[in-house]
Amino acid sequence: MPWPDSEDLELTARAAFGADLTASPNTWAWTDLSDRVLDTPITISPGVLVGARTTKTGSASGLQMLNDDGALTAYLASSPYYPHVDVGTPVELAVRTDTSIWVSDTFARTVSPGWGTADVGGAWGSTLSAHYSVSGGSGKFGASTTTASLIRLLRTHRDVRMQWDMSIAAVPTGASTLIGALLRSNTGHTDHLWAGCEMQPGGTVLWTIRTSLASTLLVVAQQTQTGLTYGAGTVLRCLVELVGDRLRCKAWLAAGTPPDGWAIDYTITDTVLLAPGAVLGLRNWVVTGTSNSLPNPVSIDNLVVDQPEYVRAGMYIADVRNTFRVLPDGTTHSVAQIKLGGVGTRLELRDAPEWSPFRRSIQQDDLPPIAYWPLEDKAGATSGASAFEDQAPMELTGPAVWDFDIGLTDDLFIPTYGTTSFVSLAAGARLSAPVPLSATGAWTVSTEHQSDIPSSGLSTVRLMEWQTTGGTHQRWALIGTATGHAVRAYNDVAGTTTDVITFATPFAPEVVNWSVSAKQNGGNIDCKLVANSNVQATASTAGTLGKPIRVTLNPDLANVTASVDPFGIRLLYGQVTVHDYETLAVPFYTDSGTGVLVRADRAWAYEAAHRRAERLCLEERIPFRTVGDPYTSGITQLNAQPAGAFQSLLQRTVDSDSGGLLIEDRFGYAHIPRTRRYNRPADLVVDMSTYRYSAGTNPDEVLSPQLRARTATRVTVERALGSAATVAADTAYRKRRGTIDARAELDVLYDSDCAPHASWRLHLSVDGQGADYPGFVVDLAANPDLVDEWLLCLIGARIQRTNQPSIAGSGVIDQVVDGYTETISRRAWTVDMDTSPAPVWNTGVWDSTTTRWDLGSSTMNATVAPGVTSIVVKQTLDEAWSPSTPYDLDIDGEQVTVTSMGARTGTGPWTQAATVIRAVNGISKTLVAGVEVHAIQAGRWGL
Repeated sequence: MPWPDSEDLELTARAAFGADLTASPNTWAWTDLSDRVLDTPITISPGVLVGARTTKTGSASGLQMLNDDGALTAYLASSPYYPHVDVGTPVELAVRTDTSIWVSDTFARTVSPGWGTADVGGAWGSTLSAHYSVSGGSGKFGASTTTASLIRLLRTHRDVRMQWDMSIAAVPTGASTLIGALLRSNTGHTDHLWAGCEMQPGGTVLWTIRTSLASTLLVVAQQTQTGLTYGAGTVLRCLVELVGDRLRCKAWLAAGTPPDGWAIDYTITDTVLLAPGAVLGLRNWVVTGTSNSLPNPVSIDNLVVDQPEYVRAGMYIADVRNTFRVLPDGTTHSVAQIKLGGVGTRLELRDAPEWSPFRRSIQQDDLPPIAYWPLEDKAGATSGASAFEDQAPMELTGPAVWDFDIGLTDDLFIPTYGTTSFVSLAAGARLSAPVPLSATGAWTVSTEHQSDIPSSGLSTVRLMEWQTTGGTHQRWALIGTATGHAVRAYNDVAGTTTDVITFATPFAPEVVNWSVSAKQNGGNIDCKLVANSNVQATASTAGTLGKPIRVTLNPDLANVTASVDPFGIRLLYGQVTVHDYETLAVPFYTDSGTGVLVRADRAWAYEAAHRRAERLCLEERIPFRTVGDPYTSGITQLNAQPAGAFQSLLQRTVDSDSGGLLIEDRFGYAHIPRTRRYNRPADLVVDMSTYRYSAGTNPDEVLSPQLRARTATRVTVERALGSAATVAADTAYRKRRGTIDARAELDVLYDSDCAPHASWRLHLSVDGQGADYPGFVVDLAANPDLVDEWLLCLIGARIQRTNQPSIAGSGVIDQVVDGYTETISRRAWTVDMDTSPAPVWNTGVWDSTTTRWDLGSSTMNATVAPGVTSIVVKQTLDEAWSPSTPYDLDIDGEQVTVTSMGARTGTGPWTQAATVIRAVNGISKTLVAGVEVHAIQAGRWGL
């Protein structure tokens, strides 16, 4: 695809035929189909699920490929890609605006000191040339001291991909030696990014990202390259990719294959380091504390620097249609017309089962159990269904009560302990099922359980028994007594029993996840008793461990109620699992940002919204990323995860952030947290005074505002299983626009969270300053200087048009992108955006020079004519305008600049006299007494 100015716009189209969709896209084998792509307009529209006014699944159409050989014909057995020309096959479309190699160096020369001139890219410069030389087909870094140095080239760049090979003569001792990419550096090297690959003592590799601002270095991220070790002379390959605010790094053996993912994925927040740099290269350091004899030279080779790819669509085949087409040269060819869809097109249907949080985490685990019975069956059940296909249910003997109400109010947040229900066997019922035979020896048997001291006079209840085969013991059991618990092993052949573990914790009325693990250790069996993922006791017994073949709950049909009343003293069960390895049966993790332990058996209560979204996607093997770092900008903690299907749970999670975005992003999802959207600078500025038009676009077209209809003026937020709060716009506004109700049920943590969320949602609905511009079109082919900025724009980006003709109603149109469609062809590249007002995302910052505290009761005290610069404002609340000027006010649509503001007078209401510059926005009118007065740069409280 040549660009209109005859330079190439490189379009790459690739497909992952036969890809395992449960694996990382980085592991997929890609087939390049670029040479098949015909010159037809390709229309791409990304998917947005939460956070925009309209939701949709992503799509791409217009992709046509030559198919004379039938390779892209669905169901054609002779195709080399058969049978994978089918729905769900991943396809990626990417562009590069610069296909040249910026720097390339194979070091096929001899130079000392320094590196001389690169094969491509110019002459190398350095801060300590004595540290550098070229010989033997590689560039050398051979520092004789522990002083850091750099070697660089002059190259203006913003986004960059840098790869190099390196090896070290001897493994460092005492401290690391690092070779790192120097990126976005100014000419004085005082401001730059430094992505260093550290060769550590012991042969491990550590990535460290440092920022330098005004020569002050700061470590901002570190991560070990998992699974990579090296020795003296081992050649490592390093790759650093910098695109916008995202810096990613990875390393691997040069003779091997790249790892699936990135070792480090860092989001840059310093605005200085988001701007293009003038210098790039390598910054290197023999770290202080190194005990090797110096120099300990590092050899560097095969260094390549170029522009990274910009993925425009990472989607899946939705349809393939074969047709014939006459090309411009008059020949007729077979053509495959391919439509793509976002990740939502290949996921569950609307009637997908709604799983409890516990079941979802167990069943979707990377290493699931070999047998699993959730026991969440409905009240009329006569058996307990298995969670797995083709596995036997638990057969019932006796009077069980399904869907049992545990009747506890001890924890408001987790009333069902991660499950939808339990089954009561208290009246003398039993559940039993066979277990598939495993090839391994170790096992873990687990259940969620609640019981009280039996009222029937029983002193011991065998809570759970599992039969085994091929070992010393034919049965094992978890025993409950009035004084504690025990793990008992039965040798039925010898007629003996052994209490392998005894633990002095009696029956308790709380729900506990009990699990028993065992593994062979020489001639002994090591056992472990675990409660709620905490190890309570360990012990060993002589013998050979058998494999579980059946599990039974309440095997003795014990009646703990002394009656047939199933609602007596409880004997409740749920979430029965058998693993063929030693494990903690309850999924859990400690949130690194909050320090809070969250658990599946507590329905993941207190989990941060972005971590829940990430976990849900990991459970479904769906790629996911969070844009930015919510821990630095603010998180939303959530209540218990409800039962539900994946897509509804994911959308519900992000919606509970009240303003966060959930978008489709390269075969998966991305979450842009609400706090990431606060006070964003413009991502793309279109200056209409210099804007150009290409053929087919109309220079007379200007953006015309469109009033938003039927936006909520009263919002109610309900906490799931909790209370609610309602917030409404002021009465005058609702009299003018009507009372339009909206409701949201959110998984917020406390009832007290409802009102702030309702207030923020109302703000997004009614406080947008300015109208919508649903047809915000940018012609990139005619304005290639805008391409680089556009390539970094996601849904939610802030777009401004300046010097707009006044017919559009505003000199500056400031909007956020709710959705867009871009069309790329050989001689055209246009973007048609659906947008909404951006100022609602401006939140107040104390002591800011760009935002002001707005008053809630300020009005004009008296009417003044157009052009009059002395005014008096009145406040009925105990508040006042700041005497620190200048700042701008909006008075009935006229913008004025306050040049002086007097002290307030009176005892309530209060007045203040001001001197202003009138008609700053070109509007001059009579300012009538009683009209509202507001700050132009009002800083609204962020949620």
